[in-house]
Amino acid sequence: MTNYLTARETAQRQEVKAFRANTERLGSMFDIKPSSDVLAWFTNTKPYKNWVKSEGGCLYYPITSRTAEGSGQFLIGALPASWKRYTPFSSQGTSDFAVAFANCREIRQCGIDDVLRLLLSQTLSMYYPTEDLWHRTVADVSSRERYLLSRDISTSPAITLYSTLNFILKDSRAAVGDLTDLKLLYIISNVHCLESLDVEKELAQLRTQLQRMGIHVLITGEAVLRNNGQSWGANDYPRVDEDTEYRGMLSRLASD
Repeated sequence: MTNYLTARETAQRQEVKAFRANTERLGSMFDIKPSSDVLAWFTNTKPYKNWVKSEGGCLYYPITSRTAEGSGQFLIGALPASWKRYTPFSSQGTSDFAVAFANCREIRQCGIDDVLRLLLSQTLSMYYPTEDLWHRTVADVSSRERYLLSRDISTSPAITLYSTLNFILKDSRAAVGDLTDLKLLYIISNVHCLESLDVEKELAQLRTQLQRMGIHVLITGEAVLRNNGQSWGANDYPRVDEDTEYRGMLSRLASD
C-alpha cells in the first residue's frame, strides 16, 4: 500500500534526520536533567509545568534572530534529549514518549497540511515499524476505515490527515509492544514561515485537534508571519521566553 511507503519516505526528510541526530548527540554528550543549567529556566516556569501536567496542548517558545543564536536552537534538541532519560510523565503512569519534528522553514510554501503530513508520517513509522504490520492492521478494520487509511497522504486534506492520525493513536496494535500509553511530543519549528490564506485559524484547529488526541506540542518561531507580517495568533498561546522569565525574576527579587 503506497500510503505506508509515502509516509516512511516523508518521515525520512533530511531535516528530521538532522534533528534526531542532534538530539541523540546532546543526549550522549550531556546528562540533561530538567533542573540542569541549560533547561532549569524553562522547565521551572508555570506555563511549562502546566503544559506537562496537562493531557496535551501547545506551548509557545519565541525564537527570534537573537535567541536562535543562543539557547533557542539548543533547547529544541535538549528538551527531548532530557525527556528520554528523565520523563516528565511518570506521575501519569507512563515513562514512554516519542518525538516528531517539523521545521516550517525547510518546507517549500509550507502550509498546515504539510506540517501535519510530516508529523503524521513520523508517528505512523513509530507505531508501525514494518509495512507488513500496517497491512495486517488495515485488513482488520471496516471498509470505511480501510478507505480512509488507503488514501494517499501526500495529497490528502487536513480533515483526512487528522482522522488518520486519530486512528493510529487510538486503534493501533504495534508489534513492538503496547503503545497505548505512549506520550507524544510534536515540535513545530519556525512557525512564522507558514503560508496560507488563514494561518491563525488553521493553527488554532491544529492546536484543538492535537490536544484532543493528548499530544504535547512545542511551537517555536517569531510572532508574525514572514511572508506578510501578520500575526498567527501567538498571543493566544501559553509561552515561555528568556525575556519574560528574566523580568519575572527581577520582579520577584525586588519584592523579597
